[in-house]
Amino acid sequence: MESNRIEKYKENHLFLKNFDVAFSNNMSERDLRKCKNRQKMIGGFRTNDGLTMFADLPSVVETARRQGVSEFETLIAVAETAVM
Repeated sequence: MESNRIEKYKENHLFLKNFDVAFSNNMSERDLRKCKNRQKMIGGFRTNDGLTMFADLPSVVETARRQGVSEFETLIAVAETAVM
């Protein structure tokens, strides 16, 4: 029975044969893990503004990184166009 299951789901194990394929493609879950760990360590965020400030900057940096754009240049562009 186990061999049938492996055959049925063999396309889900492509990462075992092709090392260019990520073990997990759930990038959003990995990004949220940082916030969740902080929440566990300090008991959460005191305000929604604090949560937003904590989440916005890493989100911008990670998006730039994934798109192959300079993280530093992206942060400069965000700072120049930010509405205060």
